[in-house]
Amino acid sequence: MYPKLLEFQNIPIYTYAICITFGTLLAVLYTKWQAKKTLKIVLPNHFFYLIFIAGFIGGKLFLFFEKPMYYIQNPKSFFTIFSGGFVFYGSFICTIAVIIWYLKKHKIAILPLLDILAITTTIIHTIGRTGCFFAGCCYGKPTNSYFGISFPTTNSVAVHPTQLYEVFSILFIMSLLFVIKRNKQFNG
Repeated sequence: MYPKLLEFQNIPIYTYAICITFGTLLAVLYTKWQAKKTLKIVLPNHFFYLIFIAGFIGGKLFLFFEKPMYYIQNPKSFFTIFSGGFVFYGSFICTIAVIIWYLKKHKIAILPLLDILAITTTIIHTIGRTGCFFAGCCYGKPTNSYFGISFPTTNSVAVHPTQLYEVFSILFIMSLLFVIKRNKQFNG
């Protein structure tokens, strides 16, 4: 696919990184806008820095947890853990913990902000999974289906593009969340 979007002075700019950056920017803008519009609060930038750091650490930490024996048997690889790859649920778990801690500490209503962050999560996750598709990672099992796609790492074997299946599923969930938000009668 297109794992490298471009290269600048022999420094590769990876499509996945661009997608994550773009998704993060959109998510921050949406969250700030909604918090100001619906909750009448201005979220400081350091709130988002904390979330970003927690997401980065959680995503990398859970990457290690996915293959601990590999990293134990290849200790030098532990230092390359920061060169690529994330585990979404690791980022999600760590960010939720940091968000709840932050909101309690600053006495900000948790459930109304989590309602906003539910949609925020779908924004960043949709764009991130699109980045996975372009990177050619996180694909499904081999298939003879019409939807099968061959990635460089699949050696010309067509596989299910589960990244795209998830993108469309998340977009559906996002649409449902917007409908629920419009008709919501309580927070949470």
